Amino acid sequence: MNFLQNHKWVYFSIFCLFIVAFAPVISYRYFPTVDGPAHLYNAKIIREILFGNSDFYSQYFVLNEEWIPNWSGHFIAVTVGLFLPLWAIEKVLILIIIAGLPLSILMLLRSLKIEISWNFLILLPFTYTLPLYLGFFNFMLAIPLSLVALSWIISWNKRKSKVSWILTSVLITTVYFSHLMVFGILFIISAIYILWTFRIESWNLENGKLLLQKFLSFFPRFILAIGFYSGRSIDGYKGASERLSLENLWKNLGEASSLVGLNAPIETPFTKLFLLGIVFLVVLVLFFRINTRSFRLTSDFILIAAFLFLILYFFIPDGIASGGFIAIRLQLFFLLFLVIWLVAQKMSLSISILTGLLGVIVSLSTLNYRLDVAKELDSDARQMIAISENIGSETVLLPLNYSTNWLHTNLSNYIGANRNVIVLDNYEAVFNVFPIKWRESKRPDDKVGNFAQSLNPEITIENYEKLTGVKIDHLSRWSFVNHEPDSLSSVTDSEINRLYEFGGNVEKIELFNRRK
Repeated sequence: MNFLQNHKWVYFSIFCLFIVAFAPVISYRYFPTVDGPAHLYNAKIIREILFGNSDFYSQYFVLNEEWIPNWSGHFIAVTVGLFLPLWAIEKVLILIIIAGLPLSILMLLRSLKIEISWNFLILLPFTYTLPLYLGFFNFMLAIPLSLVALSWIISWNKRKSKVSWILTSVLITTVYFSHLMVFGILFIISAIYILWTFRIESWNLENGKLLLQKFLSFFPRFILAIGFYSGRSIDGYKGASERLSLENLWKNLGEASSLVGLNAPIETPFTKLFLLGIVFLVVLVLFFRINTRSFRLTSDFILIAAFLFLILYFFIPDGIASGGFIAIRLQLFFLLFLVIWLVAQKMSLSISILTGLLGVIVSLSTLNYRLDVAKELDSDARQMIAISENIGSETVLLPLNYSTNWLHTNLSNYIGANRNVIVLDNYEAVFNVFPIKWRESKRPDDKVGNFAQSLNPEITIENYEKLTGVKIDHLSRWSFVNHEPDSLSSVTDSEINRLYEFGGNVEKIELFNRRK
């Protein structure tokens, strides 16, 4: 049994099991998420405006003149897209997210001088979360960045040189420009750490200057945040301040829904087991700590932060200040910090192994299902890429989506990410919280029908062309099944047949070209 206590063997085993968990991402070329294709498409638009075909794209889009705290994923995609193909850009983004989380937690634990053991494997279920499958890349990138910044702040126990101070400020700035909510959470966690480790008897002028340095590292970003919110209402992204019912909040918490990424009936039994296991372990550790009179450890600030996130989960609206899905994000932070606190606790070898085993069982139980879904979604993305090769450069495409699969919502954006094509379904350019905006004169909105909101759309092509002066050269139809037509689908089919001719298909995607 001595090998189980060998640190090299522990690290090697943890590394191998995380690689196994990454299989759905690394086994196939594409890994579609809800918003992922839109991020890739808009990154291409930014790259073309800055370094490529600016004349074409600038007719339709402009760079957002505001300093939007939603940039990191786009920045990475723009940069690596200068020398990598589309599939590799997506792969880099997702691997940074899923590998960055355990690596940043490792860095955090090291800053607290905590030795890694088998219980680290309880982090495996956080590889695939609901925000990841929703394609919230900037939010997901901000989490490991914030943990790296927190590690840096914890290790900051004496006044830094100007260079080190600037580097700290740059790191915190990177968190801010990744996601504003995570920036706020980083500040809260840092404040909790400082207050928890504060000792009045050791206070002196030098400590005061150190505290001032840490605060000033955050201060410029607060000015930016005030500027960002000053021009926005308190309403969420849907135009209203939304609250989930208390019943739904408890239900979602009981199912650990932030860890349910694909299919609730398949995944929920395992996430419920995971939550029960976490609660049991927390109670067990607290009972042991009370018995041994270990009342105040440095790492306990993580537990305090976790329960603060739980309180916020119940009180903050789900949609507020142009943002949405707040509850699921806060629940994720609550569960993540609860688990990080568990990993930071001293455990016997047997308890540590059992703790890690809980994470392994929950993670690997759904692995085959995730692989099957990843294979299917990779095929869907390849179909979009294949059909894009039949679309002329510098043209405009109207995509119609008939699929009931929620992961197909922005799938057509792969076409725009692969070719110099304006895909009219570009939700990012509609909301003023992303780096790219539609030119007002070219915005589709309702001018071309309800294609972006309906799975049985009504289209008004000539109305859009008349109002904007833009010709829609191509139309695509995804996952269309020719059932008994209703009046609405008949009108849409008539419009398509009148203005377009069939241009071919690749499995579930059909292409129509404008009649000469």
